[in-house]
Amino acid sequence: MFNQKSFSDMTVLIQTMTLPAHEIVIGLQSPYLASAIQEALATTGNRTLVFNEGSGIAHWRVFEYLYTGGYTDCSDGSSPDGK
Repeated sequence: MFNQKSFSDMTVLIQTMTLPAHEIVIGLQSPYLASAIQEALATTGNRTLVFNEGSGIAHWRVFEYLYTGGYTDCSDGSSPDGK
């Protein structure tokens, strides 16, 4: 389900990348992200998490790990979302 729009109920914006996500997958594995989702819903009315600071690739890998138990190495210079 990683980076798949099917049944996604939230969006993660990582700098210039958009990642469709699933609250149940992320929220069950990370109390921090579960709280962030609820805070976003309360303050903005939607389930969008925004990560503009730090390494975009590192953020991407965190979400990839939550879904797959691993992450890809993009040391070849390609974008983490395959684009």
